[in-house]
Amino acid sequence: MSETLVFEPIPGLPDWRTAHVPSTGSTNADLAALVRDGRAGEGRLWLTAGEQTQGRGRRGRPWSSPPGNFFGSLALIDPAPGDRIGFLPLVTALAVRDAVAAELGEAAPAVDLKWPNDVLIDGAKCCGILLESLSAPDGANAVIIGCGINVTAHPLDTPYPATHLQAHRPDATSHSLFHHLVGAFAAIFGDWNRGRNTSSIRERWLGHARGRGDRLTVTLDNASHQGIFEDIDADGYLILRLPDGTSKEFAAGDVFFKPQGRQPSPAPLGGKGTS
Repeated sequence: MSETLVFEPIPGLPDWRTAHVPSTGSTNADLAALVRDGRAGEGRLWLTAGEQTQGRGRRGRPWSSPPGNFFGSLALIDPAPGDRIGFLPLVTALAVRDAVAAELGEAAPAVDLKWPNDVLIDGAKCCGILLESLSAPDGANAVIIGCGINVTAHPLDTPYPATHLQAHRPDATSHSLFHHLVGAFAAIFGDWNRGRNTSSIRERWLGHARGRGDRLTVTLDNASHQGIFEDIDADGYLILRLPDGTSKEFAAGDVFFKPQGRQPSPAPLGGKGTS
């Protein structure tokens, strides 16, 4: 698919380009192929699709991709120095959160964030985000940000509440949502300034954080940890205060707001798709 893509400039945003296809396997995979082959060029590339047939989540988990929902990816070449890239999932989540809130309008319920990059509408997950790192042929770091946002439908068989935008605003569309996404990402990246202003982004993220000060469960591949959501550190790690009074940092994990009596198999935090 990537060899036939034609990217058009985005008005008002120098160095930003966009392309749309009716259907593709994975917008992340298409953009990654362009970057690896040296055909991405400079600037930032958006690729959106009417549907995805091979969408995936973190750790290779599958995703449902019904037409009508939003499927898109953004390719970034050298977005920040390597030691600052780790904060990019939170930057991304804040941009998606702002776009969803703008699409829903002032009468919408609360649009919050769940660490590290879930967006919640009235406590229910509305999107999946998947970030993938790779190298451009010249050695530059590149990141592909995949976003799958529930617009017209959401899956029912999930271990946590899920929702879609039209449940809260019936006239919401993928087209208008993309307009908000482009603006929100451009604004957030400008504020972040290649990682120089991480502290201000962190404060904004925490201002929309759900569950801070509450008990939650962080599940990893082979363990679960329960404690109080204490803070986010300067690198974007979750700080959990454990029952023994000590604090533990997490760079990744699946978060649940209620203690889990069994080990779940959740759709991923940071995964791309519609769960």
